[in-house]
Amino acid sequence: MVNTDLKEVGERVYSAQLFTRAIQGCRAAVMTNVGFSRPLLPLAKAASGTVATDLQTASEGSKEYDADFLSAADVVFVSHEKLPVAPKDFVSSIWERSVARIAVVGMGAAGALLGVRGREVCQSLPFYAPGFLHRWPPKTSSSIKIRNRIASQERRGATPAINRSKMFA
Repeated sequence: MVNTDLKEVGERVYSAQLFTRAIQGCRAAVMTNVGFSRPLLPLAKAASGTVATDLQTASEGSKEYDADFLSAADVVFVSHEKLPVAPKDFVSSIWERSVARIAVVGMGAAGALLGVRGREVCQSLPFYAPGFLHRWPPKTSSSIKIRNRIASQERRGATPAINRSKMFA
């Protein structure tokens, strides 16, 4: 379950004992940058070895707030909405102030920017309608045909979300 109404969640305290029990056997922990998860970061790192964090909308003023999350995270997600610099420059700043190996900047309908530590070039990833994410990348011949049809529609300026009903007719 994901709680997206976070106005009072930041002040709550989550049981370290319950968290430790719940995370046993997990290969990764995904920790949002809400206040209650801050004291759980070392437990997540110790139990799973891999921590991913979502900084939500990072801004110049959030650097201090996000420092603990950046120190623990192997994977960092962030929205482009309030970035103080261009997404590519923000990814570069992640390498300077964190141990993260992967950084992803979500850019809405423009897709996402993927950065991998040690590689100079960030990769731009296209936007896909949410209905396709749970099975992407496709592996069957029929889903490859669907993917090709989506790409063809995108080249003509149509978006997959608008034309999805026609693809399955």
